[in-house]
Amino acid sequence: MVFRYCGLAGISASATFVQNSRLPMTRTLILGAGVAGLTAAHALSGRGDSVTIIDSFAHIGGSHRSFQIDGMTFDIGSIFFWKQYKLFEMFPACREACVLTRYATQRLNPAGEVSEYPFALSEVLWQSPLGLGRSALDYCRGHLNRRTPANAQEVCEQLFGRYLYRTLGLQHHMDRFYGVPATQIDPLFVERRMQFLVQAASLKGFGDRILRAFKATLRKPDKRSKPRALVRPFGGFSELYQPARAQLERGGAIFILGAEIASIARDRADFVVTGSFGREHFNQIVNTIPLDMIWPVIGKTEELPIKYSPLQTLFISHAGPIGFSAPILYNFHDSGRWKRLTMHSEAYGLVDGRCYFSVEFPNCPLAKGNPEDLFEAFATSVKELGLFRGDLTLHGHFLTDKAYPVYTIGVQGVLDAMFRELDELGIITAGRQGRFDYLPTSNLVAAAVLSKVGAQS
Repeated sequence: MVFRYCGLAGISASATFVQNSRLPMTRTLILGAGVAGLTAAHALSGRGDSVTIIDSFAHIGGSHRSFQIDGMTFDIGSIFFWKQYKLFEMFPACREACVLTRYATQRLNPAGEVSEYPFALSEVLWQSPLGLGRSALDYCRGHLNRRTPANAQEVCEQLFGRYLYRTLGLQHHMDRFYGVPATQIDPLFVERRMQFLVQAASLKGFGDRILRAFKATLRKPDKRSKPRALVRPFGGFSELYQPARAQLERGGAIFILGAEIASIARDRADFVVTGSFGREHFNQIVNTIPLDMIWPVIGKTEELPIKYSPLQTLFISHAGPIGFSAPILYNFHDSGRWKRLTMHSEAYGLVDGRCYFSVEFPNCPLAKGNPEDLFEAFATSVKELGLFRGDLTLHGHFLTDKAYPVYTIGVQGVLDAMFRELDELGIITAGRQGRFDYLPTSNLVAAAVLSKVGAQS
């Protein structure tokens, strides 16, 4: 079974808005029904706005999508939530629908071994005397280097030293994010997405790791201390986000899904919005959809110098030993183009004795090609490394065209100019897509939206 998002799907031109029974302070349009859009809708409807949410997708949740195939439910990406997740504070029924599961991460290191993520302390300290000396020298040289880094690779080399950056497999990991060398990525990427590496590479980070390792030798392993996280219900993300929609609709919010917006223009203090739903007036607009989608809608014709990275996700099942224990495995080996896999069966159980998982392939040469070729390449690489001994079966795939904003060199100046134009028009931009911001977790998306909406509305 194959799935692919092929573009906008229009709705009936006769669709109309339903007015709230109360007199609202402001008519607000929110573009996008993902985490950012739902967060903005909750905040603005809570203060008394009449809120309408429009999305080109026929579902809510944005890029959080699930697919039920052969009795298994697969996701796009590796998505875990914590009990203090801000969206759960806004929509408590969403938390009640979730499943509690074990959370742990591992990585396939450059030696082809399953190890700690993002690196094992032993890989740094248990080197040959020559390797240890070179690592220490490079590490000190990097931290004493005050030169402004020109790209993401130079940032990482300053953090870890050039030797560790390569021997720990971090270079392979960085290059896989966008399918291009880290030398072509702006340093902003490390600041926005790689804070865990910044923390791990600091003296405090190394010290904390050594202290934890020492304490671990003094006590017996405690299975109860394993981190626990929440994941969406077995039925998929539609079941997770439905309570949020229902709560917002009870408060008067309107959802128009599968809708295409043709234009947004100013009419004095208001906005005139036209699309497959007709023509409507709003006092305020919050944008959470990709910038290259909002740009032509506001009348801009010039080509945008910003890029997005596609993500091909394969849905696979397996019968037999897998060779690792964590529900999330990252690829730091030079073999294979996959970045990460997530074991969904860890939370929901085996199906007919088979585990099942999703594997992510960011912008690589085969990402938009034949998924069967990607699957064969994945199967060959992991089996050569001793993983997934047994039968691997491809059940489906999904291509996300705009999975990640790409931080090309100098992109911040371009974004600043675009945001100034949107600000002058009076459109509030928020969220990962709306702000072209690589926010790594949904919790950070929600926090950023609340901050942005509160500051500008």
